[in-house]
Amino acid sequence: MSTRHIITTLLAAVLLCVSTSAAAADGDVVDPGPFDSVLKTYVDDAGDVDYAGIKASDEAGERLDTYVESLADADPEGHTEDARLAFWLNAYNALVIDAVVERWPVSSPMKVDGFFDGITHEVAGRSMTLDAIEHKHIRPTFEEPRIHFVLVCAAESCPRLRQQALTASNVESAMEAAAREFIPRATELKDEKTVVTSKLFEWFGEDFEKAAGSVEAYLAQYTDGEVAEALKKSETELRFSDYSWKINAQ
Repeated sequence: MSTRHIITTLLAAVLLCVSTSAAAADGDVVDPGPFDSVLKTYVDDAGDVDYAGIKASDEAGERLDTYVESLADADPEGHTEDARLAFWLNAYNALVIDAVVERWPVSSPMKVDGFFDGITHEVAGRSMTLDAIEHKHIRPTFEEPRIHFVLVCAAESCPRLRQQALTASNVESAMEAAAREFIPRATELKDEKTVVTSKLFEWFGEDFEKAAGSVEAYLAQYTDGEVAEALKKSETELRFSDYSWKINAQ
């Protein structure tokens, strides 16, 4: 084999390696297709989940199992930030659904001992609770307050579960759409000096303060009219509504 041929072969191999690496970095961490199929089939327009239907369907169970199993040894490293964020958000939502289906019927996730902080799941080579995924990984890693509008904890007061899996290409638009949908619905003018909004803004106030300076300023970006004007006044009191932990089932 000539020296020129050897060099050409090595160069081709290097280019193939670089191309493959770039493709992996640009794509999703794992195939979201099986989870996407479950969401499209078993989540309605209101974001409620047909847990009983998933439980009763071998096909749905296999799709959900396939996706959950793919999370266990996934390697998010080397992928874009959007791909990694979509991976972790999907993982949380899929594992919530899987945990509910496994224990169905369930009246509330809060009725399941350790649902959020005790039961562990295998994700990216680690055993993690749902709380760990959200509070020890997603929040500090990505510092993106809009995650709170796409993470769905199987409760009625959660934001609406989307009928589509998140991907590297849609996660940004999905989070923004979810924020623009959830905040106006959850935020109302109680009287001329009081605005009431979701408990999420009390629990995770620091995330919104870091992004906009205050919870009120963050809410004002996504509201209009009298609500937005009230939020801009220092004398306005911000209150938080009760949170319903009833299961978000159809």
